[in-house]
Amino acid sequence: MKLIFIAGPYTGSSRGEVEDNISLARDMAERLVEHKLAFICPHTNSSHMHDLADAGYWYDFYITILLKCDALITVGEWQKSVGATAEVATAERHQIPIFHDLAKLVRWAGR
Repeated sequence: MKLIFIAGPYTGSSRGEVEDNISLARDMAERLVEHKLAFICPHTNSSHMHDLADAGYWYDFYITILLKCDALITVGEWQKSVGATAEVATAERHQIPIFHDLAKLVRWAGR
């Protein structure tokens, strides 16, 4: 089973924006499950825990996990997110396939 990392914005200017970002990532997680793909969704894994440690901790935490994944898929306005852009750059450096489209990811995964 392929393990897919979901990269997208988490933080926002309001609690509502954070909730929207979490919801968007969760929606992608649900679609990955429909295609029998495993996933890592930082948004739901550590939802509302951002105050437990500084941002550097969370970036390092999820980069460590990303390096164990088979591919990365982006959601939302990931280009505006410091964390998501770092995740995409890390995936590029480590030749982890990056997808911006679920259909292409599903084809790549043979699902």
